[in-house]
Amino acid sequence: MNDAKSLQKAVAKVKPGASVKLNIIRDKKPKEISIKVGNLSEGNKPGAEKKKAEPEKSDKLGLTVGMNGEGNGVQIQDIEETSPAAEAGLAPGDLIRRINGKDVKSVEDYKKLTSGLKSKQTVLFDLERGNLKLYIAFRIP
Repeated sequence: MNDAKSLQKAVAKVKPGASVKLNIIRDKKPKEISIKVGNLSEGNKPGAEKKKAEPEKSDKLGLTVGMNGEGNGVQIQDIEETSPAAEAGLAPGDLIRRINGKDVKSVEDYKKLTSGLKSKQTVLFDLERGNLKLYIAFRIP
């Protein structure tokens, strides 16, 4: 992989809890390591319980979202590469906190807020990406 976005997309395709082998370069030497993929929201909490929620797909935005396990937003699990959301900079792993100033605490909130979006409307996402807080606006085609 040549960039962070390629790595991010590859990791997003692996189910949390799966073990994978990575070939990396350390001190100019190739090395193979094994890692266990976790949820972004789990951080470093060993043994944290995961909520099993079915991801929801939004046809308008091209996002697949699911609960983040803490009940304080929904997490982008997948994104269509050619969607307006992807072009605006949203990415798998982003935590959606608010849409157009309204709290998103569940997948149901997300569905309710996005179902009312209309063509040519600008939508504002309040996101967290790691320790960063982001505001991304884009127009729905």
